[in-house]
Amino acid sequence: MFKKYDKYKDTGIKYIGKIPQNWDLLRIKDYTYLKGRIGWQGLRNDDFLDNGNYYCVTGTDFSNGKIDWKNCYFVDKFRYEQDKFIQLRENDLLITKDGSIGKIALIYDLPKKTTLNSGVFVSRPLKNKYNNYYLYWLLYSKVFTDFIDEMKNGSTIQHLYQNVFERFIYCLPGDYEQKLIADYLKESTLKIDETIELLEAKKNNYLELRQRVIFEAVTKGLNKASFKDSGINWVGDIPENWYKDRLKNIFNERSVRNLDKQTGEPITTNILSVMKDIGVINHRDKGLVGNKMSEDITGYKIVHPNDIVVNKMNVIIGSVGISKEFGALSVVYIILITKADCSPRYYDYVFRVKAFQKSLRKIATGILEIREAVNMNLFKGLELPKPPKEEQIEIANYLDEKTSKIDEIVKTIDENIDRLKEYKKVLINDTVTGKIKVI
Repeated sequence: MFKKYDKYKDTGIKYIGKIPQNWDLLRIKDYTYLKGRIGWQGLRNDDFLDNGNYYCVTGTDFSNGKIDWKNCYFVDKFRYEQDKFIQLRENDLLITKDGSIGKIALIYDLPKKTTLNSGVFVSRPLKNKYNNYYLYWLLYSKVFTDFIDEMKNGSTIQHLYQNVFERFIYCLPGDYEQKLIADYLKESTLKIDETIELLEAKKNNYLELRQRVIFEAVTKGLNKASFKDSGINWVGDIPENWYKDRLKNIFNERSVRNLDKQTGEPITTNILSVMKDIGVINHRDKGLVGNKMSEDITGYKIVHPNDIVVNKMNVIIGSVGISKEFGALSVVYIILITKADCSPRYYDYVFRVKAFQKSLRKIATGILEIREAVNMNLFKGLELPKPPKEEQIEIANYLDEKTSKIDEIVKTIDENIDRLKEYKKVLINDTVTGKIKVI
């Protein structure tokens, strides 16, 4: 159990609450050097260089509270010297003001002279009023994120204005206590992060095992048999009694509009979607990920249980799955119905094989991997393994059992990771606001 301070006082600030009696309240504006790149000095695409003598830090270079220098672009000498106020020093604290606002990073080392891109503030303590390492933990805490949410006041604008940040009020212990708190949090969170890292590695091992189990079953079967070359690169050998066939001979495509022609109303309002590596889910469970639902859903496609749904834009990264319910989907999805001699559950597993998904790159077009669209005519011409239907069902039953056990283990690991992350948040927040005494 952690100790408490002897006396507390109410700050009257919702995102801080009560703090120890001898702690102060300060405002960023009063004791902080805060600068960002001036708008008219904004960098153009051709200002970013792959090599050079002057780094330029952007928000995407932040990694676990530090700067990933290997990820940084460079700028020329003119751009570096253009604004001396954003030339970085060791121990500077950086805060993102665009996109994922409020991300922070400390400059522990400065391998080269460095300036900032537009979306980042640099901050330094003035008059030695506080320890920047302490402020790092304060800005890392829920205190700062709650302040940002309060300032947004329901707005969706993703920008932290300087005049808003300057109004941030924070609590501050004495110099000696600041250092002790910063050191304590560094050591404590490092132990938590190391445990999380071990759990993440364990989880990844199970996910890799899951992939191996699926691949072996859908390409090699469950029975020891003699094999033959399938002629399909990602598959390799298949059992002698198996065939291969083109996708268009295994599936029909369902393309029924979600429109009742008599009433002009949607046939169903149960809108579904497909999540990467998860499969078909209800759109309401999707949250803010991906595209928003259209106001007019009569143009959507009808989907039935056991239909396989393929996102032609994202199937390469795993956006595919079997539907367990009746509903409707956006027109970006291709809906496949297995023919009588095929099991949809078996082919759902085939489509989940990463080697199959990667093989689709040769028939895809697009700039980014996450937005490569598969050519559907070529897709339908692809060859897939085709065991006898009885074996397809046996394989699907086997994989249901095996993957469900692995999924339970992964779920338990995820729950442990979530608990550790929540504990870390609470520990940081309670320490920097004096709810607990760690010295």
